[in-house]
Amino acid sequence: MAQYYLSKNGRQSGPFSQELLDQMLHSGLFSGTESYRQEEVPDWKLISQLPGFVPSAVAAPPARNNCLVIGLVCGGVAVILVPVIALLAAIAVPNFLRARKRSQATLELTELRLIDSAIDQYAIEHNKKLGSQVEWADIQNYLRADSRLGKSGGVDVLGNRFGPDFTVDSLPKVPEATYEALSDVAPAEFWSPYK
Repeated sequence: MAQYYLSKNGRQSGPFSQELLDQMLHSGLFSGTESYRQEEVPDWKLISQLPGFVPSAVAAPPARNNCLVIGLVCGGVAVILVPVIALLAAIAVPNFLRARKRSQATLELTELRLIDSAIDQYAIEHNKKLGSQVEWADIQNYLRADSRLGKSGGVDVLGNRFGPDFTVDSLPKVPEATYEALSDVAPAEFWSPYK
């Protein structure tokens, strides 16, 4: 009966009988990288070439919990991004609010100039004298109907009433509540001569 020698990682073992070798081949003990030779043959061959070879079942690596890794990464990003976003908001929001108020003050001043011009046009066309009273309804036709001021019904951008009446050759005044609300971005000299 044939005898076999085995070699794994340079270490030889044996001799093994044909029957014992067949049992080892079917049991899955070998990975396929081991070598064998018959007792009377000096050349080594890979054991995976033998009939009946069954490779060993390689255990799958343990599954990693990707949710944990993703959670840790997201948490780390959040720890960095949340303060950065908060800092940017702390810088941007006050500037945005200030710019908005400044824009409202500029619109208010523009509308006061338009009202002054409308009063002058009304006075010329209706031959009104110096000091004559003019109401909002009188000048409304002299304002562009599709503009914010023309549709306002005499109310400014902050909801305060212009007038309620005006005088020929006297400048309209910014409503006191509007002046107070916008005074932090538009001081008294900004409103000149409408204050």
